[in-house]
Amino acid sequence: MEQRDTGPLSPLLSFVRHASRQPWFSAATAALGAIVGLFGSIFSNEIKNAFPFTIGDKFVWQAAAFYTALVIFAYFFRLQMQGQSQTLNESSERLERLIRTLPPEGFLTKYESFVVKAGGEVVRAGDPSVGEDGVKDAAQVALLALVLLAKMFDGNPNTGRYAINLMIFEPPPSDDTARKKWFEGTSLWEIGRSLDDLHGLLILDCRFALALSEGESERPGFDNHVAPLKLPVLRMQSRRDKQGRTNVLPGAPTAFCFPGRPEFCSDTRKLAETWRAESGLRPEIADEIEAYFASEAGRWVGSFVSLPVLEPPERPDAEPKVVGVVNIHSDRTNILEDGGRELFLPLATTFTLMLGAVVRKLNRLQGQSNP
Repeated sequence: MEQRDTGPLSPLLSFVRHASRQPWFSAATAALGAIVGLFGSIFSNEIKNAFPFTIGDKFVWQAAAFYTALVIFAYFFRLQMQGQSQTLNESSERLERLIRTLPPEGFLTKYESFVVKAGGEVVRAGDPSVGEDGVKDAAQVALLALVLLAKMFDGNPNTGRYAINLMIFEPPPSDDTARKKWFEGTSLWEIGRSLDDLHGLLILDCRFALALSEGESERPGFDNHVAPLKLPVLRMQSRRDKQGRTNVLPGAPTAFCFPGRPEFCSDTRKLAETWRAESGLRPEIADEIEAYFASEAGRWVGSFVSLPVLEPPERPDAEPKVVGVVNIHSDRTNILEDGGRELFLPLATTFTLMLGAVVRKLNRLQGQSNP
């Protein structure tokens, strides 16, 4: 338990306690010990002729200074030992956490084979002769590879249900009538908010929703617990309220709006409570989020990670564009926890870029069929 200092010297004591864990503190303590020893040798006669060796009324400042410095040195030495012990414990915990979250045996071999398989499908899907069905098949292969890797990386090859889905971004139609029809069925939209605040929708097609049931990692299928879903993405100027609180929905919309920061939720049962405390939207939105995760579709989602899908730039000087979001979720809490997230995310980027290329091809095909 952390020790708390009170009293007029508390700021100084807190500073010293914090400094005791710095690399230079050991050298400072050793220097103080040398100074105390030197002082004691120089004024040894004065110290021996003063209290407690000699009882008298005369105040000897050399003795007072020596004993004061000796007490400070003893205190510094104790703090140094405590700091070293705490640092050692923390280093041991970090090492244990790193070992616990290293990829399981055989993971990198599987990763390589999945990259080759999914990458080959995506390259073939880019051929001009391949139609929409072939492109969707490539997307399913990339999604399947990614969710299998997540389950393996979590160290749960035969336990827990893992699932994945792809949400593709669509901008609003320019025609007002078409926009209203396109917007129908959108979830978690704040009543009274103008459609002019809408940047677009993230749309979930059930053909891009796959699941790995418990103990069936080699026989995946479509996610029967997911339903078609539309989530709003706000324009840049509408993403925060006047107090600076976020108006962006958690999960996929947050991953889309802030692509440099993947969205994690360790426990969906606590998501609505956090949203009520931090959001700038009405509390009814949090109630809807809570109701969803208590529903038949949502109760299979114990934790999730939402990753932005970036369309690879076609020119070296172009910036990648966010074209969708991939959601990986488990019926267990704490998906990819304990440091595993930082190790898994760079590996997942390979597949999100593949999916970005697939989405680009799909958008072009659908644009040609719906001019």
